[in-house]
Amino acid sequence: MAPKGRLHKLKSWLTISDTASYLSAVFEENVTSADVLQLSLEGHLTLSVHLVNHAKIKRGTVTHLNDTEMFIRKAGVKYAVNNHATEDGVEEEARRLSGTFTISEIDKLSDQLSSALRKGEYFLCPRGDQVSEDKYIRFDCEVTTASGIWDLPMVGAEELDVQHYLQLLTDGPEVTLLCLGGALLADEHGNLYQLQDSFNRDTVKATKQKALKAKGLDATNVILHDSDIYYPAGRLPEDGALVVRRKNLDAFIASLDEPEPALGVDAGGDELRALEALGLLIETMAKQSHKYRVGEAGRPNCAQIAEAMSQQADDIYGMKPRTLKGRLGEALTAWQEKCR
Repeated sequence: MAPKGRLHKLKSWLTISDTASYLSAVFEENVTSADVLQLSLEGHLTLSVHLVNHAKIKRGTVTHLNDTEMFIRKAGVKYAVNNHATEDGVEEEARRLSGTFTISEIDKLSDQLSSALRKGEYFLCPRGDQVSEDKYIRFDCEVTTASGIWDLPMVGAEELDVQHYLQLLTDGPEVTLLCLGGALLADEHGNLYQLQDSFNRDTVKATKQKALKAKGLDATNVILHDSDIYYPAGRLPEDGALVVRRKNLDAFIASLDEPEPALGVDAGGDELRALEALGLLIETMAKQSHKYRVGEAGRPNCAQIAEAMSQQADDIYGMKPRTLKGRLGEALTAWQEKCR
């Protein structure tokens, strides 16, 4: 279990470098800032961002594919607002339902439109951005202000940002990919938000006034809406600092401390035989050398044996003393149960 000093308990978050130092002390091996970033990219450790100078966001609503509203499009045709007179019954139905229809309502379609969808004459296009294999997100129109610590869900441009920082630390290649869905944040309840960038308000106003004057319309009182000013941010704020919440760090460490299911007598066949043989080897080592025994009774010292084994394994993952000690304990239990 990870040591928890006074400062660690007081801090609600740590910098990336402090996180690396703390993990180095916990695991008794060198952990770098690059390791922390890689762990987050691979889904083991939740990374966060500290919005030091606040940021603008839009709240998102995530729906399963079956409950996501769909546009119904005619293959090879761009919809126009007019030409209604040329529509047949199928096209009229598709236009009427487009944007509100969901796959869960598929049985409500007419036989003609259902047939047209199966034939590829029409197709469904989900409203919103895809955030996983079967989930989509749509964002509110309202823009609000965010501050403090927010988690990074690693499903949008925020993942590319972290990848960029990792490549800088490791002298890797430049990250040139783009994510049109923008950078996303998650609150402590898992709700997703989209970061927003903004155009210059005066420039937008002047552009709208010019367009209105060109049409001979009154441009005196131009009203600007959020949709005129804000657009999805392509990256995390430059004045945002990557951090790790202490509770996320503790959860990561605890996940590594969780023992795998004990094999013991419940293990089957060859697996149990191998455990029993390893347990016999532990007993033999303890009898042949006092440094592998504990006390006068000569009980095997699994910690000491694990340390010796770890030195032979060098830096092979999963062969650290703490991990090996747990495995040896399981093996010793299996052997002792066999001897009963």
